[in-house]
Amino acid sequence: MNADTLPQFDSDIIIVGAGPAGATAAFYLAKSGVKVLLFDRQTFPRDKVCGDFVGPLAIKELEAMGVTERSEFKNTNIITKAAVFLDVQELLVSGMPQFDGIINDGRVIP
Repeated sequence: MNADTLPQFDSDIIIVGAGPAGATAAFYLAKSGVKVLLFDRQTFPRDKVCGDFVGPLAIKELEAMGVTERSEFKNTNIITKAAVFLDVQELLVSGMPQFDGIINDGRVIP
């Protein structure tokens, strides 16, 4: 492959890493008129160590971005409490944290 056969891109900024931080930065930059290229080495959706949980504060940000209106979001599982287990013993069960003006549930988003 030489320079004549490489794809051409016109952008103001390149963001490497399309996880939550990179994707959010790309969203707001593009919304403000910046030409953005967003790259990631993985394909999406992908398995993550966090187990796909998105908490109440992050849900509020997704709401501001318009994500919560999409059918894909509306079809995700709602989480109202979490439990910690060691082997088969339940060690702790707790509801989601309370924040003023924010619904206190989470979602499972692959």
